[in-house]
Amino acid sequence: MDRETLVQRILGGYGKVGNDFPINDTYALFPEGIEQRAYDPDKAAFHYKKSGHSGPVLLRTSDVAFPGAVDAAVLYQESAKKAGIEIEVKREPGDGYWTNVWNVQPFSTSLLGRPSDAGPDVFDRLPLERRLERHPLSA
Repeated sequence: MDRETLVQRILGGYGKVGNDFPINDTYALFPEGIEQRAYDPDKAAFHYKKSGHSGPVLLRTSDVAFPGAVDAAVLYQESAKKAGIEIEVKREPGDGYWTNVWNVQPFSTSLLGRPSDAGPDVFDRLPLERRLERHPLSA
């Protein structure tokens, strides 16, 4: 994936290129010394060929996945094409995306597994509720 282009075209320059884990350098536990992965279509083509997969890969997306998800999927498709990998982008309806596609279908878009239509109040409330729960293995 051409991450620099994603930051510029999808995020309008408001973002920072990251690697394939959800922790960024604003967190105290961010692992130091991990080299930033660069867009490398030749390396992607090598690994794709080595995988033995052939034919298109279906990527499902929706406007409700996150702002810019459909455009991001198309950019992903363009990036993969340079490696000889065919991505078929399927735009799914927003109604039912979180129950019928996300974590159900093999390859779909989301923001770190966070349904964007849940609302910020849910994510403010959940940590407090979890602290009030008793761990099943505790006495």
